[in-house]
Amino acid sequence: MDNFAVISPAEFQCRPFNMIEKDWFVITTQKGGDNANAMTANWAGIGFLWWEPVAFTFIRPQRFTHDLIDSTDAHSIALFDEAYRKQLVFCGEASGRDTDKAKECGFTLLWHDGIPFFAEAEIVMLCRKMAKQPLSPDGFIDPVIGEKAYPERDYHDLYISKILKILVKK
Repeated sequence: MDNFAVISPAEFQCRPFNMIEKDWFVITTQKGGDNANAMTANWAGIGFLWWEPVAFTFIRPQRFTHDLIDSTDAHSIALFDEAYRKQLVFCGEASGRDTDKAKECGFTLLWHDGIPFFAEAEIVMLCRKMAKQPLSPDGFIDPVIGEKAYPERDYHDLYISKILKILVKK
């Protein structure tokens, strides 16, 4: 934890489109005991809602992370340097049901305020869930969304989480 500075969400400056689409990020949730599970994602957003700084994440119900995030109040969202691209690909492809992703990637698990994250991250958002909403084709105004993003009709759930703190690598 000594390698990170804690800043408030109001102090955070970023290029959100690069940060989310190009750099990807890892959602880390508690797996049980002192273990954690990580899932790479690149569909998300950050903003301000219900008087709070928030992160929007989208997780398909069949993902192991979905079960874990439903079973806990808090999680982290972390961004990594490009040098970790291979590990991020692995965290997006492998299932935490039968793989210890942290061990396989060589990541060091840390905790801050009871929320897991990895020491190798550059930026970590500590989050607490506020809302969950299943996506449905009934809500798609543009029909291309359903056709292109959900050909198997495996719709994401949208999670809205308050950003409690942001940790930035020193």
